[in-house]
Amino acid sequence: MITHTTAYKRLRHQIQDLFDFVVVVCYAVPSLRQQIKAIRGGKTSRSLLRPDYFVHDRSLLETVEKRATSYKLKLSSYVLISSFSFFEDYVKSAMREIIDFHGGDSDFIALGERRAKMFILSPSKATTGHKRKLQEPIKPAKMKKYEKHSKALVDLGYRFPTELLSAYGVRKLVEKTNQLKAFDIPDLLQNGIHVELDNKTIETFHNIREIRNRIAHGEKVRLSLKKVMEMNRFLRELAKNIDQHLVEHFLVIEKYA
Repeated sequence: MITHTTAYKRLRHQIQDLFDFVVVVCYAVPSLRQQIKAIRGGKTSRSLLRPDYFVHDRSLLETVEKRATSYKLKLSSYVLISSFSFFEDYVKSAMREIIDFHGGDSDFIALGERRAKMFILSPSKATTGHKRKLQEPIKPAKMKKYEKHSKALVDLGYRFPTELLSAYGVRKLVEKTNQLKAFDIPDLLQNGIHVELDNKTIETFHNIREIRNRIAHGEKVRLSLKKVMEMNRFLRELAKNIDQHLVEHFLVIEKYA
């Protein structure tokens, strides 16, 4: 049984690797500052170790110290950009995974169209009788009868107009997935695959997205690691909820139904 999408498993590894690196940086920079302080105070005769890769760098102590001063702000910005990018890629990849699970773009679309046409072109005699009772302008006096025949059609597996239109929804879902922008993610989740999102969740997502955009466009944004951790936690929980929904409702083989 599938418990998570491959996209979600990858997201978890990406986030873990990212924060493992953040921990290393948070160890390294204070140690660097301490060494610079010791060199200035004459408490050690050892110079700074040459940096990996940049072995020919000859920056002065003052320059290195200045660069290290605001490392938390810069690290926070880079972590947010990475976290959001990982989440954005997760949504795209998870949707792609669902489509591929059902045979890819053309097969998934064809499946929706085939099932819709099957019910239109091959109605049973039992459904036809009940359906005809509902094919008239609504008369208030017949509401009880409408409810009776509607329930009978549901029990017979009849597909109502909203369900028949789902084939169009499959086509649009495929198109949206192939051209997905971060701004469209809440709409896709809510109206495309019916993930329940409250207004606060949508607002928080867009706030994070806008901060990410400001950073990416070169604007100065003051973020603390604590705040970024909260944002990452929000995205991680959102991804978890999305994945549970996808696994429960969309990773079900339908081609033989």
